[in-house]
Amino acid sequence: MTRDDNKLDGLRIRVYEVDGNANAVAASIQAMAASLLADDWQPVMRVLEDDEQVHSLINESQDTIHCLILLASDDHEAVIVNLIGDLSPELLGTSLTAMDIDLPAVDRAIDR
Repeated sequence: MTRDDNKLDGLRIRVYEVDGNANAVAASIQAMAASLLADDWQPVMRVLEDDEQVHSLINESQDTIHCLILLASDDHEAVIVNLIGDLSPELLGTSLTAMDIDLPAVDRAIDR
């Protein structure tokens, strides 16, 4: 895929207020992530802490990312971000750098 072949079809961001039942919301986010994994989405990042979780997964084929989804929740809100289009991994990385998004350094992922 060349840089000119990249196309963004849509960006959907949804934010939901957690109204007193953070455990049920967290379970729903976990279930969504598990469903995407079962449909052969690839995990990019997962953070699980006491009161918050973040899952980032991509739907890809060959050298093209067709969709990226971010699922996050804590005691106060749940956020779902869906980036839809045909994007090269390089463009995605360049875009995150241009937006000055500070990602932690990761040497390698370890499956458990």
